[in-house]
This record gives sequence, structure tokens and C-alpha cells, in this order.
Amino acid sequence: MAQLILLNGPPGIGKSTLARRFVDAHPLSLALEQDVVRGLLGGWRTRETDSGLLARQLCLGMARTHLLSGRDVIVPQFVALPAYLDQLAAVAAETSANYVELLLYDTAAAAEGRFHARVHDPLWTEHQRVAAEFIEQAGGYQAQYERLIRGVDGRDLHVIHCIEGDVDGAYAELIAAVSG
Repeated sequence: MAQLILLNGPPGIGKSTLARRFVDAHPLSLALEQDVVRGLLGGWRTRETDSGLLARQLCLGMARTHLLSGRDVIVPQFVALPAYLDQLAAVAAETSANYVELLLYDTAAAAEGRFHARVHDPLWTEHQRVAAEFIEQAGGYQAQYERLIRGVDGRDLHVIHCIEGDVDGAYAELIAAVSG
């Protein structure tokens, strides 16, 4: 049975790293990064709300198509809107896929430190710059962290405590959650 796996969590916590590791170990599974899809839209930086909504709809369609082919989809995305979480769950239900919602978690201070440290990684420099701009425009890291926690409150999800530098441990917990 195909799975739709949501890796939710604050910026910089390791969602993309774990998603990449998952797809590397599961051939033809899809790491569906909404930020990548959004970046394919012309003028997305000057139309933040519209481009975000359009990218979300495109991602839901891509997930639906991939799940219908019988393949797994992993979505590494900061999602604080319960409505979008419900839309992902609905796509899984309509395609008869298993839906697993995971929250990658660390303290706000530790997560923020990791987020800002990415600016020194050449693979993340541009993404980090854009993400930092969006986060500041939305009230800052702490406000977004708190928004995430409020958005997932009461949901049926698995929490993975992400300890800095322990990618193997976080990945093992991810695999246990999606295998159980």
C-alpha cells in the first residue's frame, strides 16, 4: 500500500534531509517539496500568498497522481494550517494510501540555532536567505514555531525528537513510524 508521509516541523529541523534519505532508500518514491514547486512559478517572490496557494494545490495534485501509481510520497513541509493537513489526509484517503503525520521536534532555541547555521552551508545559502526573509516578514522564528505547535495541537501524529547531529536516530524513528 502506498503511503503519504508528512514530515512537519519548524524550519531547519531536518525535514528535507530525512525526506532525501527516505527516497534514496525507497526507489521511485517522491520527495514533494512545496518550496521547490513554488520556486518554479514565475514571479513567486512578489506574490507570496498566491504562489503559496498555487504551489499547495499543485503539490496535492502531484501527490494524488503519484499515490495512484502505487508509490510513496513524502512531504517535508512546515505546515501550521490544520486545513492543509486535512487536505493531505484527504488525498491519502481518496487514493487508498496510508497517511502518516510526523512532527520533527526540538526546542525552539535549538531549532532556531540550526536554522540560522544553514546560512554557512553552500547548499542551503539561497534557500536559507529566502526562508529567513519570509520568516521575518511573518513575525520571526519564535512566532512561526509557536504557530506550528498550535496548528498540530490535538492531531494524531508521531513526534520525533530531532537531536542535532543524530540523523541516523531520527531516520530510524521515521522508519519505525511508517512501518508500524
